Amino acid sequence: MNGNLTNWLKQRYSFLLEELQYKEFEREQAVKILTGEKIKDDEKSVNMILSELRRADLLEVTMAE
Repeated sequence: MNGNLTNWLKQRYSFLLEELQYKEFEREQAVKILTGEKIKDDEKSVNMILSELRRADLLEVTMAE
């Protein structure tokens, strides 16, 4: 895992991996997971989390067909 990530982002990345098992997912799925009972982030935070994970090359963004 990227050493430049804060523990806060590492926790969310690990949680997404645990929930999604390295499968492709849509933003809405990430929002549902990260705003759920365990993490309780808001949607604005999820957007930032996904952006930071993408910048760290931990997520690959593709356009829906």
